[in-house]
Amino acid sequence: MRITDSDVYIAGGYISMKQMWKKHVSTCGRGYLVDGGFEFSDKVLNGVEVIGNYLGLKQGGVYVTSSYRPKTSKGDCNNKVGGASNSQHITGNAIDIQFRGNTLSNSECLDDIWDSTGGLMCKGQLFQELQDVGIRGIGAYSSFIHIDDGQNPMKIRNSMQGWDKSRGNGWSTSYINRTDNYKCGQERRDTTGLEDYISHITDPEDGYKSPKAKAFEIASISVLGLTIISVAILYIIKRRK
Repeated sequence: MRITDSDVYIAGGYISMKQMWKKHVSTCGRGYLVDGGFEFSDKVLNGVEVIGNYLGLKQGGVYVTSSYRPKTSKGDCNNKVGGASNSQHITGNAIDIQFRGNTLSNSECLDDIWDSTGGLMCKGQLFQELQDVGIRGIGAYSSFIHIDDGQNPMKIRNSMQGWDKSRGNGWSTSYINRTDNYKCGQERRDTTGLEDYISHITDPEDGYKSPKAKAFEIASISVLGLTIISVAILYIIKRRK
């Protein structure tokens, strides 16, 4: 779909096209627009409609915080905001959204998305419908949710992938793969395994690293540095003998 400065509602009426367009311009400027607009994934907009229907949102109840973040010869808007080098946002295949002006607050909407019986942690109705319309990436954040269709040529997603950067619910690709549909509960949110831990270190979309991940990275580099110094000292001592 072409996104322009038009006073219409899209994604089942849940997104104001004008708000989405203005957010892009405020983030990236007008230099990336072609004839006053930009192309954006229909699949992702369908995914937003699925979420809006699931929550029973009001018209315009979805607020877009990030969508198209291009990287072209004109510049690199994605890098400007700290996005990953192969982010789905670069090609207009991803969206970050919050919920405003609804009966439920933003945090309550996010709680329903993740923790209700039909929600994402249970791989319930919402998960199934998002998957059916072509969503292939879902990111958990404390104040918004990311969805994408995984069709950026630089990084094609052939199956559903997930990551948890700041919500703390243990959502990840390995959680998705090992959890049956319509199954949820705290006992299934054990993320103590190395695979889960490593998968949380780097955000595949926004390049964000959590404080724990940063600490882990710094500690690893420190240990490596001390090891190299120790080996060097032992070598020098041995040569002197």
